[in-house]
Amino acid sequence: MTDNALANLLISGVAGLTRDLINTLPVAWRHRPRTNNGYDFDDDQLVTASKAAMLLSQPLILAGEPGVGKTSFARALAHKLELPFLPPIHVKSTTSGMDLFYSFNEVARFRDASNPNSTAGLLDYVVLSSLGRAIVLSAGPDAVVRLTEKGPDALFGGAYHGLESSQDVTLGQLFAYVFRDAGDVSHPQRSIVLVDELDKAPRDAPNDVLAEFEDMRFTISELGITLQAAPETFPVVLITSNSERSFPDAFLRRSVFHWIETPTDARLCRIIASASAADGTLAPSDPLVTSAVDYFMMIRKTIENKKPSTAELISFVSALVAAGVQPTETISDAHPKVRAFKGILMKTRIDLEAE
Repeated sequence: MTDNALANLLISGVAGLTRDLINTLPVAWRHRPRTNNGYDFDDDQLVTASKAAMLLSQPLILAGEPGVGKTSFARALAHKLELPFLPPIHVKSTTSGMDLFYSFNEVARFRDASNPNSTAGLLDYVVLSSLGRAIVLSAGPDAVVRLTEKGPDALFGGAYHGLESSQDVTLGQLFAYVFRDAGDVSHPQRSIVLVDELDKAPRDAPNDVLAEFEDMRFTISELGITLQAAPETFPVVLITSNSERSFPDAFLRRSVFHWIETPTDARLCRIIASASAADGTLAPSDPLVTSAVDYFMMIRKTIENKKPSTAELISFVSALVAAGVQPTETISDAHPKVRAFKGILMKTRIDLEAE
């Protein structure tokens, strides 16, 4: 098929709904690998806020409209500081405070309790989240864990190799996989954790873990052990919010807050150029990029309901590029392909009809 095969299929109406369309679809921009090497640290206030949060060992709350760069900043900061970036914690409406640190599979434990051949210990049912992992990495593999309730046999089950019942264990023994995943770390290590969209959680969730966030310490009640980060390698925690729900005052007092403004036109052009074209053929100064940003800003000023975000602008330009719009073209509302893809930017009937 020719290079413009996808563009022909996209604009050919129902005739383009064929297997050939599926076979030519590119990887969407949000699923492409991100190196963060080219992240533009041009927001001095954001950089200062991140430094303040690290200085005070407090979480940094990044708020702002979707697509302004909250998540990408966390990844880029980890790259800039040469720190491990643990898998982001994607918060849901059912996420509890302790879910941010670990979970315990009670269902599997109940199932195994009826199996006389099961050799599972309590550790087999514990899954550390990225915050829990960051605390373990911070303390290091040689940190001693005091066993106050459960002995090594109960914790390790069939993997128990005759430790004295009163003997304490190390984090390396308890959570060897954490250190293997991080590259066989032999010493305490600082890492970066992103708690994505914490405002989706029930309002009480942040309040329930105030002390845990402040001290980077939590107790796994099912094991009867407490894990705490080392002050010298305190994890760097970033929390994103789309302002769906305000955080409790007590949680805000223990955090550094920064609102990320919608990028300037010049920065939007740089973002669009780097993200929209899979082959890197767009430049910030291309007429397609500059006119798309102008069109985007015009829509944001004129519609009254759901204003489009930066992420939607990236998707809009990505669709135009895939549909064959050339970098040298200037787009406007009169452009037929712009009209076809309006639904990427406008998400209500009122806005579509009024525009």
